[in-house]
Amino acid sequence: MPKTNYYLQVNKKNTNFRLKSEPQQTAVIILGMHRSGTSALARIINLLGVDLGTDLMEGAKDNNERGFWEHRKIVNRHEQLFSDLGMSWNDIRKMPSGWLEYSATYDALNDLQSIIYDEFNTATLWGIKDPRMCRLLPLWRKILAAFKMRVTVLHMLRHPLEIACSLKCRDKMSSEQALMLLLRYQTEAVCGSKGIRQSWTSFDQILANWRDEIRRIDSELNLGLVHQMHNATDKIESFLDKKLRHHIIDDKELNIELQFVNWIKKLHNAVMLTNNNNSISYLTSIKKIQKEIKLC
Repeated sequence: MPKTNYYLQVNKKNTNFRLKSEPQQTAVIILGMHRSGTSALARIINLLGVDLGTDLMEGAKDNNERGFWEHRKIVNRHEQLFSDLGMSWNDIRKMPSGWLEYSATYDALNDLQSIIYDEFNTATLWGIKDPRMCRLLPLWRKILAAFKMRVTVLHMLRHPLEIACSLKCRDKMSSEQALMLLLRYQTEAVCGSKGIRQSWTSFDQILANWRDEIRRIDSELNLGLVHQMHNATDKIESFLDKKLRHHIIDDKELNIELQFVNWIKKLHNAVMLTNNNNSISYLTSIKKIQKEIKLC
């Protein structure tokens, strides 16, 4: 990724919140589509020392039984904001024009800043995971700009058709809607995180060799995760299970005749180039996709 502007600029007009801990705090924002494996990733880095907060959502039968690892108040506030904007998490439409300036958005900003201050005031390394943040990242950049901290982004990838299959099983969502939703989430996550220090991983890589992935991620984000690996290994091995992955699809299956499949293939190829440290043209490719399907 381009190594520029790793620190968010502080908004001089909003200095009500300052996190007090020393040394300087680091926030880890996990971005990924619903059903992409973000819960597994969040739990792994949590076991390696990333504080996710105290009010976490519990898992549900046949739906992330091992936990969502999402902050309940943050997720609920995201849902409320979507509702206030006349949208929902599974809405494929673009965000309303000028939504960052809506009064409902300012209310959400203040509430979320309060949650962050109350929950992570003394944490030196903390993180948030909610797939909705892929769409709400412009708001979160404003939220975090009120705090003096280092911000990093960790992207989670998964095969598009595995995501579609999982959403079909959980939400009875059509493949077309699921893939269009993936386009929406992933393009906005990529464009919204531009300029922030970031790393990419995938569900495949985490399940295949989580140790090597954590070492690589840590080398890119400098979070100090590797220092906790020895103590956390047994818990991570116990948590990670091949049974976490219910849908396994080969890349060749992206050749099936589905609506949007060409856009999905282009998006998948672009983000995989980034994941393989070949990021020169990924953003150009993403913007081209957005233009083609009028996502902007």
